[in-house]
Order: sequence, then C-alpha cells, then structure tokens
Amino acid sequence: MPATDLDRAAKFYETVLAIMLMRENMLGARMAIFPAKSGEATGAIIARDGATPGTTGPTVYLKAGADLSGALSRVPAAGGKVLHPKTFIKKGWGYFAIILDSEGNSMGLHSINWRFQPAIDYSAEIPALRMTAPSRFMSALIAAANCSGVLPMVSIPTLRNRSFASA
Repeated sequence: MPATDLDRAAKFYETVLAIMLMRENMLGARMAIFPAKSGEATGAIIARDGATPGTTGPTVYLKAGADLSGALSRVPAAGGKVLHPKTFIKKGWGYFAIILDSEGNSMGLHSINWRFQPAIDYSAEIPALRMTAPSRFMSALIAAANCSGVLPMVSIPTLRNRSFASA
C-alpha cells in the first residue's frame, strides 16, 4: 500500500495491529513489510515516487487477530478513522471493518473469530450474505482469514475453485 510518510504509516500499522514491520530499501523504494510465517502471503507499505495513497481502487484486507475490537480501538489514537464498524459476516467467516489509515488509504480489517457476540449483523439486509455459495466479497474475506498480512491478489475463478467445506 502506498505511503507519503513511511515512518508514520509503519507506526500506524504497528500500533493498530500490534505487530512489528520490517524496514527495507529495495529498487529505489523504502518499504515496511508485514510479518508472515513461511509459505504465507504478506504485503508491504511502500514510499516511492508515483505511489499515491487514496480511497479508490480495491480494498485490501489485513488480518487483525482474533477480535477486531482491539485493533479498532487503537485506530483513532494512531491517526486513523474507523469508516465502517466491526461487522459480523456469518458463523465461521468472522468479522470485518473498514478504516482510513494515517496516509489516507481505505483499508479492510478482518478477524475469523466468530465466538464473540456480533456487533452488527447485516445478513438479513444484504442478500450476498445469505448465499449458500460465497459471493466475491465473502470469498475474499475467507482468503484473508487464511493468510497473514495482506490479502493475496487472486482471480475470482481461482477462488471459485477453492473448497469451502471447512469454512
């Protein structure tokens, strides 16, 4: 994700997600890389010419631990804003929220832990949440739950071919 101030952006995500990012300089760009276990997807904050933060384009979802409440409570003090509150998706799929980070990027947060009482349940109002086959949005959230750091970019046909029996 793009940043105009890499140190500010890295501190924001380290505070909100309670993680440490690894700083690197690669090919003329300063980066702060999200942690990941071997074989897991990851991502980075990048500061370079032409990388412009914003709220348009795809929403990237970051894994935010077992419960979004902790991460969301740290967003304002870290210099961000909660745009959409913690929202229950459905049992086994967890919760999501949308935030505005310190750089002006609109980002999603996701947690898979469904044992907590739903803060908001839109499943009655949003038909996609009642579908037996996951919608594109829900498929992306399931993928986010199975990775560390940033949601990997995969095509929708790839997601459709994935087995959701364990979800």
